[in-house]
Amino acid sequence: MIIALARLVGLSPLTVEHSEMEAQHQQLHQLIADFFEKMRFNNDASSAFKRLHESMIEHFETEQQLMETSGYRSKQRHIETHNTLLQHLEGIFQDYPIGKASTDYVDEQERAFNKALNKHIAISDFMLASFLQKTN
Repeated sequence: MIIALARLVGLSPLTVEHSEMEAQHQQLHQLIADFFEKMRFNNDASSAFKRLHESMIEHFETEQQLMETSGYRSKQRHIETHNTLLQHLEGIFQDYPIGKASTDYVDEQERAFNKALNKHIAISDFMLASFLQKTN
């Protein structure tokens, strides 16, 4: 429903109309691409994982601070989604068979992770940004 509404008014489903969140989302997507690229070519993805993981935590802390200061009522559910995304990423890295990952395996992991993150952005972050716009 919310994704359909965003499209109806001409926004990308990944647009949240909050400049700080948008910039961080773009950075995360670049780091995700780098991480999976390293995995795809059976390179050591440790440093790419670390950069991505740290950036995700920083981004989630930014959002949590916004929720805290604005009195956002769906904060707990939003934080649970953050934790689920971090666990998903950590699971991918832990299960990564260095030097033995097929391109199909990496592509599948990348699609699944991007799907989960994009759903979070399109729904949860969109709702948060809409709330912030109304309260400011």
